Formats: sequence, structure tokens, C-alpha cells
Amino acid sequence: MSVSGNLISVTFTSEEFQQLDEAIRKIEQIIAGKMSNLSQEERKQFGRIAEQNKLFVNKAKSYMEEYPQHVPPFVDKAEFDRDYEARKLIESRLQQRLDFLS
Repeated sequence: MSVSGNLISVTFTSEEFQQLDEAIRKIEQIIAGKMSNLSQEERKQFGRIAEQNKLFVNKAKSYMEEYPQHVPPFVDKAEFDRDYEARKLIESRLQQRLDFLS
């Protein structure tokens, strides 16, 4: 059976767009100052946490918790834990929103 026609029709009022813009501004205000804008060179140097790298980071966290005596001195474990938790919380919220939209 074939389906024809417009399956999804979305319209927003100007008031709804204003509400969306205000909600986005609120999010930006909360995030402002918490994130760093990396230069192109820094982006090349530090890379990003892609899906395959998350497995590595998760394993490193597990090892640091299991063997704290082996955490290298150049790693600030408390800062690592804060960054890890923030990434995990932000990702879960973003994923929930993406799931809602799909």
C-alpha cells in the first residue's frame, strides 16, 4: 500500500516562535560562561568525544576508580569527574529531546 500526500504538516504561530526563541535564550544564558570556544588549532589538538571515544573515556574512568593509585599526576580526577558527569547529563537531556522529535 502506498501512502501519498503530506504526512507531516507543521505550522507555528508567531507567538510560538517567540516562545521557542525565549526558551533557547534561557538555555544560552545558563550555558554562557560554562563552555569554552576552542580555536581551530585547539580543536585539532584536543579532538572531540565521538561515540568510539566514549568507550575509551568510560573505561579510563572505570580504571581510575578501581585503581586510584595509578591515576597519572597530570589528571585532575575531581575535574575529570565533574566534566564526565556534566557531559553525561547534557547528553541524556539532548537525547531525550531528539527522541521526542523523532
